[in-house]
Amino acid sequence: MRKSTRNTRILALSAMFTALGVAILYLGCFIEVMELTVAAVAAILILLAVIEMGQGKAALIWLATSILAFLLLPTKYIALEYACFIGCYPLVKAVTERFPKVLAWTVKIVFVNLALGLLIVAGHYIFGYPVESVWLVVATFLLATFTGVIFDIALSRLVTLYLVRLRRTLRIDRLLK
Repeated sequence: MRKSTRNTRILALSAMFTALGVAILYLGCFIEVMELTVAAVAAILILLAVIEMGQGKAALIWLATSILAFLLLPTKYIALEYACFIGCYPLVKAVTERFPKVLAWTVKIVFVNLALGLLIVAGHYIFGYPVESVWLVVATFLLATFTGVIFDIALSRLVTLYLVRLRRTLRIDRLLK
């Protein structure tokens, strides 16, 4: 197949992933309790893009989805959660998986805590959410660290499931040939 045809297919698939990601994030605007869950589901598209198209194109899909989410969603905080933490986590995971285990986990945990700090600061100064107490913030960081570890393990298992069983069924790689 010609290179221009392959590039066109990659562009079309990237646009579909971006549009689907924004549509999934839009669902989180209606059900506020499900904001993080919906953002995690949208991040799965970035994970698939990393596997099928590489980190560069996946990063562009994440960036386009984040920008469109900020522009189109009525609730901007879910766009911030996706852009700062959950949406780019599959990219961080793809990079750190090459590191030794201890270093990889250290980088991932530091990333989770930095992203949470950014979300708390942005939530307080941009969106006006009150910061109740120092102990609540500390508890939030501990819970986020634990949740980040669980999210990382879940993404690893999802990658295995996709590569072993779902890849042949979905045939996304066939679209790119």
